[in-house]
Amino acid sequence: MTTTNSTKPKDPPLIFIDTNILLDFYRSRNDAGLDLLAKIDGLHDSIITTCQVEMEFKKNRQKVIYEAVGKSAPQESSIQVPAFLKEAANVKVINNRKKEVAKRLKRIDEQLLKTLRNPTTQDKVYQTAQRLFSYQGPLNLRRDTAQYRSVWRKALRRFFEGRPPRKKEDLSIGDSINWEWIVACAKATKRDVVVVSRDADYGLASRDGCEANTWLVEELKERCNKRRQLILVDRLSAAFRLVNVPVKPTEVASEKQIIRASPASSSDSKLTTLSKLRRDQIEGTLESILEDSISDLVNDDPVSSEIASSNATGWGLDTFEITDVKFDKGRCKAHVAFSFSGDQDDDKPWCGTEIRGECVALIDENGDVELSNVSAELDRGYDEPPDETPPDETPPPEPPDEPPDETPPPEPPDELPKV
Repeated sequence: MTTTNSTKPKDPPLIFIDTNILLDFYRSRNDAGLDLLAKIDGLHDSIITTCQVEMEFKKNRQKVIYEAVGKSAPQESSIQVPAFLKEAANVKVINNRKKEVAKRLKRIDEQLLKTLRNPTTQDKVYQTAQRLFSYQGPLNLRRDTAQYRSVWRKALRRFFEGRPPRKKEDLSIGDSINWEWIVACAKATKRDVVVVSRDADYGLASRDGCEANTWLVEELKERCNKRRQLILVDRLSAAFRLVNVPVKPTEVASEKQIIRASPASSSDSKLTTLSKLRRDQIEGTLESILEDSISDLVNDDPVSSEIASSNATGWGLDTFEITDVKFDKGRCKAHVAFSFSGDQDDDKPWCGTEIRGECVALIDENGDVELSNVSAELDRGYDEPPDETPPDETPPPEPPDEPPDETPPPEPPDELPKV
């Protein structure tokens, strides 16, 4: 009898989606974002969720919708023109357009009211989330299930002991309930867990990726299995790829736009959290925040003027280094040294392919970045010119004269010799 050694393929990880990730999809500006969210429907058997997430989603839904609509609505403007121009054709067109805009804004308000009142028929984000919350699966913790009371007791103890995930000023055990249920699901299914969150309580996002909270990583291994992994991502598209769900580039781009439109933090300031980290963690997180802004310096005058004086193309950010980080009055201030590089045009003389510069970066509590004191210089690579200063032809100083003989003359004898 022959036997074949075959290893069972590893099951894909479970996914836990934080409440703010779901709410952020109200800020999507195109259908690609909603298409990405809709992929949840095919993953109900692999998604961990709780009645706590459901409550937080429905509690904050109206507020997020109003914020999203308020940012997209155009502001009313008043155009004052002299009396002799009031009958001009352009002025009439502007006034007519203003009336048309007012009508369309009224329609948006009416649609908004329908969305708030009838989410089950008018709100696609709500519909997708509700299908997940109402799914009768073993990964859905509901208040009417047998496991809820046990999870609640463990979460309460966890909260009083101050264990993560929780914020310093938290008065709710919601995050503790979610985590205790995550551990229970991982233990029951013997599968790894992917947490989709931009909450610093679960870990930190840096330029090179996301790092889950060390305590949570070790706790999952201790309570489940030493091989069990906790993976933190800040994007739903990244989680889908880990479970082999195809994601389109347009969906990834839409999610990036959603992240940019979302608030920098909920109840806890990111800068407050950031200031409490180790130095290397602070610099790593700042690199992720500043990278796009530093890259955009290629279009600012100090850098673009240096590019114009070169014969290179395809300029882009090469490296940047953050130093002298300070936190003061709700802002973070840092010194940044950067370098851009380009490709030499072979048909033109060489003038340099690297630009080095410096700037000061200011980051406020909302995560907005302002760069000031920008300086840049093209490295033309010239050798230092030889020192053409003529040699010193001053004659060497003459040796000093010999000192006069200061020996006193001999004294005359007391008596003259006899002749």
